[in-house]
Amino acid sequence: MFSSSHLSVEKRKVLCELEAQVSHIRLCQAVIVSDLDKGSIAAGDGYRSMTDWVSAEIDVSHTAASDLVSVSRLLAKHRWVNYRLAEGDVTFDRGLSLMRLAQTGADEATLTRSETMDLTGVRRLTARQRRVTRVDEQTAF
Repeated sequence: MFSSSHLSVEKRKVLCELEAQVSHIRLCQAVIVSDLDKGSIAAGDGYRSMTDWVSAEIDVSHTAASDLVSVSRLLAKHRWVNYRLAEGDVTFDRGLSLMRLAQTGADEATLTRSETMDLTGVRRLTARQRRVTRVDEQTAF
C-alpha cells in the first residue's frame, strides 16, 4: 500500500510533467505567432495589436496573449532561452522571465543567479535592472 507522501510525490511529478507539456505547446504557439506577426496579420484583420489578435483568436486572457507575443518577439534575440525551452529545461514562464531580464542588459552572472530564484524574485530583479544607453549617459552628464 502506498503512503500519502508517496502519492503526493507522484502527483507532484505528474504536475511538473504536465507543465513541461504546456510549456512546449506555448513555445510552438510562440513560433507560429512570430511568423504571423511578421506577416502583419493583426493589422490585416483590423486589430490594434498582435496581443489583441492573439487574445481573440485563441481565446486567452490579454495577459496570456501578451506573454505569448513577447516570447515570439524575443525568441530570435535570445536563442539560448529558446533552446532551453525546446529541451524542456525551463518552463514557458521562466523562459519569458529570463528573456526579459536579458533584455535589460543583465550580465551572465545575474542571469545565472536568477535561475535559483522564484519567478517573483526574477521579476523584481528585472525591475531593478536598467539598460543605460549612450544617450542616457549623455543626458545624465
